[in-house]
Amino acid sequence: MIHLLDTNVFMHLANEAPGHRNIERHIEVASVASLRASAITLAELRTEVLRGEGRVKKIHLAKLAVIVSKLVVEDFTVIAAEHAASIMARLESAGRRNTWPDVLIAGHAASAGYRLVTDDAALLRTPGLDAVNWRLPAA
Repeated sequence: MIHLLDTNVFMHLANEAPGHRNIERHIEVASVASLRASAITLAELRTEVLRGEGRVKKIHLAKLAVIVSKLVVEDFTVIAAEHAASIMARLESAGRRNTWPDVLIAGHAASAGYRLVTDDAALLRTPGLDAVNWRLPAA
């Protein structure tokens, strides 16, 4: 099973947010070889770095860089864009809305047949999307 890590997973790790130890344990169990990141995630993370101390504390930026450097980062594709549009339409028809970066990452996961690792409640409840929350303890 390949897991695509959403941006919020990296943010929780970088900021040592509640549940970050559970994420670390899940990563250890999954092995780095089964983990991926989207180029969209890299754009979001780079934006946080360029903003300065914002949501990612400077003391944790080095930790974040090490984590990302160990992963395969995949390009966003036209097929991923089509899946993202479908996900956004499903969310909207259910009366929910989400930000485009989150939906683009979800579309990336869906197009590749990967499991999305996220803490995004709307995505976790999206029918047809294989998503899991690693902030929760490992089963």
